[in-house]
Amino acid sequence: MYKPSYQPGNYPHGQEYVKQWAALGSWFLGPKAENIDVFNNLAIEAFKGHANFRKNYFPTDSAYITPDITATDAYESEKKQLEQELATMIEQLKNSTPIFSVRFEGHMNWDTTMPGNLGYLAALLYNANNVANEASPVTTPYEIEVGNQLCEMLGYKFTESKPDPWGHITSCGSIANIEAMWACRNIKYYPFCVQKALNESKELAGAKNFEIYVPRLQSKQKLVDLCNWDLLNLDIDDIVAIPDEVINMCNGITPDDYSKIVDKNNLASLGWWKFIDLYGLENGPVVLSPMTNHYSWPKAAIMLGIGQENIIGIEFDENARMDIKDLKTKLDNCLKTKTPIISVVAVIGTTEESAVDPLADIVECRNEYKKQGLNFAINADAAWGGYFMTMLHEPTTNRRKSVAKIPVFPLSDYTTRHLLSMRDADTITVDPHKSGFCPYPAGSLCYRNGSMRGFIQVEASVVYHQGVDPSVGVWGIEGSKPGAAPAGVLLSHRDPEAMELLKAIGPDTLINAFAVNLKGNTDLKVCNDINFEVFRRLSHTNPHENIMRVPLILTSSKLKPLIYGKAVKQFKKRLGLPANTDGELGFLINTVMNPWVAELQKIKQVGSIFRQTVLDAIGMITDEPDIHRFVSPDMITDTGDLFGDHLPMFTMPAHQYHAIAKFNVPDQNAVTLIQGKYKEQSQLSSGKRLPIIFGNSKKSGLQNFLEDAMNEAIDMNFFVGMPSATNKPFLTTKVKVLDIPHRNHFDMTLTDYPAKLTYFMYGENGNAYLSHNMSMRPDVHQVVKLDKKPADVPDILLELGIDVTINNLEGKPLYIDGKIVDPLQLKEYTISYLSTDGIIAQSTIYMTNDDAKVWFDAVDE
Repeated sequence: MYKPSYQPGNYPHGQEYVKQWAALGSWFLGPKAENIDVFNNLAIEAFKGHANFRKNYFPTDSAYITPDITATDAYESEKKQLEQELATMIEQLKNSTPIFSVRFEGHMNWDTTMPGNLGYLAALLYNANNVANEASPVTTPYEIEVGNQLCEMLGYKFTESKPDPWGHITSCGSIANIEAMWACRNIKYYPFCVQKALNESKELAGAKNFEIYVPRLQSKQKLVDLCNWDLLNLDIDDIVAIPDEVINMCNGITPDDYSKIVDKNNLASLGWWKFIDLYGLENGPVVLSPMTNHYSWPKAAIMLGIGQENIIGIEFDENARMDIKDLKTKLDNCLKTKTPIISVVAVIGTTEESAVDPLADIVECRNEYKKQGLNFAINADAAWGGYFMTMLHEPTTNRRKSVAKIPVFPLSDYTTRHLLSMRDADTITVDPHKSGFCPYPAGSLCYRNGSMRGFIQVEASVVYHQGVDPSVGVWGIEGSKPGAAPAGVLLSHRDPEAMELLKAIGPDTLINAFAVNLKGNTDLKVCNDINFEVFRRLSHTNPHENIMRVPLILTSSKLKPLIYGKAVKQFKKRLGLPANTDGELGFLINTVMNPWVAELQKIKQVGSIFRQTVLDAIGMITDEPDIHRFVSPDMITDTGDLFGDHLPMFTMPAHQYHAIAKFNVPDQNAVTLIQGKYKEQSQLSSGKRLPIIFGNSKKSGLQNFLEDAMNEAIDMNFFVGMPSATNKPFLTTKVKVLDIPHRNHFDMTLTDYPAKLTYFMYGENGNAYLSHNMSMRPDVHQVVKLDKKPADVPDILLELGIDVTINNLEGKPLYIDGKIVDPLQLKEYTISYLSTDGIIAQSTIYMTNDDAKVWFDAVDE
């Protein structure tokens, strides 16, 4: 458990706090399900609407699930089984990754908007399949409308002088990227089959003199006269216009006639082997992409027969962005060797570093190189960064004043310039299920020139005529796909302030890549070990792991020198490592999609969690093995459960911990023996009574042996009172760790005590214990058994453990006659603590029993 840097009583509240977050409050279900009533009511309305649709569709049709059926034992049995299975699933799902929480800063997803979820649920029961219009007459137009909205958001223009842009929903960004390369590949090689058809087909004789602009010559030339190299370097807009222009030059030729003549010799029909042989091509194509490219790009190259090795990686600069100098070097080589380039990929917000490639500079490169005869498409992979364009829109007139209270993360001038250049990219991948805060599956692909999609159409003509699309399933990779996905995106987009709100809360591509190192350490392995240990503690991958013990969720990756080059050298230097050190550098990643994380107290809390985790991680790596002792605050249970409070020391690094664990002794004979020793001591007067002390029998780091014992029981020694040369263990037995409610490494940089006295309170089954939060040397290690669980303290908080403050006692040690003494001189105190929903609560604790004061030690006095 983490120890907050703030104390109860300082949590933000009041009118100013309410004003700051009011606009967000109506848009999300909320980290604590604050809007559950609103959501339930609206969801029920959506389900009622569907039920009414079923009831009123031919209302005279008879019912099939009749009262006679529902009254049978078989029906009731199946219904109960469904209820039980659903209850089991609901309980299992509670250990899912809590993406809705401000504590989740892992991957590129966060909470989804209520409009997005409600739109998805509203369409879910209709089970619309957007593969064909007849299966989705409502949701297909939804998808087309969403595609138009995305195109407009990204900067594509709808005009009367050229084909409109076009976009559609895909299941993910990977599918969109693969489709983008597929379309660009087919378009790149399309002029060859047209040239062949014009030379050989009598039906196309009227277009024999068809001319097309040749960038290398900066003039129009007859298509039939062009060499292979010029055919491979025409402009996309000119290529996709060929079908309409050729058909217009030929009397009586229909689009279907044209397709039958031309398409039989295109790449899609012949495949690579026959196509290359037919047209006498010498060099295979390549795709230029930054080394940070998503794995979907090499996957696309494999699937399309281009080959993974023909994804040519472009080196990074020190900021992990595409290095334009290296791009030009690769372009020069392709020009020299006459290697055709299908496309150059620009990543707008990389997965790990959130780097934005210099797209505007790539566009300038294309303009420069196509005059030399080298032309290519540009694919913008803006799966993460596309929605950041909402931050560049001008405010609408209906924007409420309260929106201004929402925290804004400004975009840099660099990022702004290259985001705006997306309008010049030929395709853009953007994921509404990432920065659009919509439910999965909702990736998308947008074409600058909507006619491009016709070149991956399998069943019909490549010719695209402006008008209403009969379906969206004939374009793209997917067949069946849910109509619910575009319905969710559309309702989220249609919210009156949706786009403006996204502008207000959108992060500045804030995926932060960072690492930590121990001051003075120059060993790469030690640095990597510390970062891995931090990640291990701040991640959730095991469904059987207690998610309540993971206070913050991050993710991680590695910088590979062969890929990251200058970037990894610079990173190592900043960490205090030799820049030329061989080996990969592990690093941590946090993704900031959560608007509430900007709240000041939350920033402090996250910082406190992370600092404590780093201290623990360093300790895990550097602690010397030793014997560790625990004091038991209470009798061991009949099932062998007992808590243990670690005996700390400030002067020895391996013991600089405030740690509490729940143990279990599986051997029943050992349990009986421990109970007997406890009872013997309880019968003595309080002044002579000794606690049960136990600990590991073999030397180990504290954290190592606690975590090892969670997986397998280990040998531990039990004593009555403190071990010594004369006080030998009365028992050695196997012990397992069930839970670790508290584990804090002392922060040895502290120079002052807290203002008020604080304890960690924990317990279960009506029993409650206090353990003093130690701050700095000297201090008090004190363990107290309360008479009973404090009233009004929720059981869940006691099981998790919470910090409590005794407001009328100072946080520094209490001295009497020059010695540190027990600060709890009274039998009862009022405590303050942070209760459920962040509310400051108070209760009373009682210590009237003579066995309340289990342990007191002035540590390093």
